Amino acid sequence: MENISIIRGDTINLKFVRKDNSGQSILVQPSNIYFTIKENTITKTTIIQKTLNDMTFNSSNGEYTFQILPNDTKGLHYGCYKYDLEVVDTNYTQTI
Repeated sequence: MENISIIRGDTINLKFVRKDNSGQSILVQPSNIYFTIKENTITKTTIIQKTLNDMTFNSSNGEYTFQILPNDTKGLHYGCYKYDLEVVDTNYTQTI
């Protein structure tokens, strides 16, 4: 995963594309996607979480877009946080 820099209190649009093993964009939506930010990889406490309902999906190129809003970050301390994307469908769960 790549690093994401966010200035506390700003709005940022994040985009990603799911790809299959051959590198082709996946053009079908799963049951859900969770974008989660935590203080570290050990804690279960979620700081920010966005789901498929918070995202827009472009079915022509497989691109998902969602926003981190000022209210999402206004109470955060300065620092580095960890994030992941979890794809959930009827037959599997995969963390990217």
